[in-house]
Amino acid sequence: MRDKGRAGRGIFLLVLVGCFLQAAGAAAENYEVRGGMGARIRYRLVQDVDVQPGIQRLLMSFVVPGSFRSPTYLQRIEDFRIRFSRDPDRRERSRDARGNDVITARWRRPPRRLNVRIRPETRPGWMSSNRPTPFLWIPCPPPFRTT
Repeated sequence: MRDKGRAGRGIFLLVLVGCFLQAAGAAAENYEVRGGMGARIRYRLVQDVDVQPGIQRLLMSFVVPGSFRSPTYLQRIEDFRIRFSRDPDRRERSRDARGNDVITARWRRPPRRLNVRIRPETRPGWMSSNRPTPFLWIPCPPPFRTT
């Protein structure tokens, strides 16, 4: 009986040592992947506006999306177009109080149905950094206070 116990322990130890050796070999592998990831997002919004009878003037305004950069993300707007089924009588570009570009279209006698097509083209990208994670270097908002 004692021989079976010793044999069982020996096999167990042998399997255990084999597992450690296998794990040590797996941890020694090193893979390096080179290349980049890129994306281009083309988005199209089509909106039909039904103008009610009696409406004599119509004003529509659109905020133009802007490019921006944050500590971890980059977005570039490469193209932004707004097209109408009937050109407006007046089209203006201005800046609002928050610094956003705004396109305003005005019609004196709007058509019964107006088709609006908006198409931004965006190229998102990730910022690269050699800093360790977690991102302790990104400024955090102050803690919430209840008093």
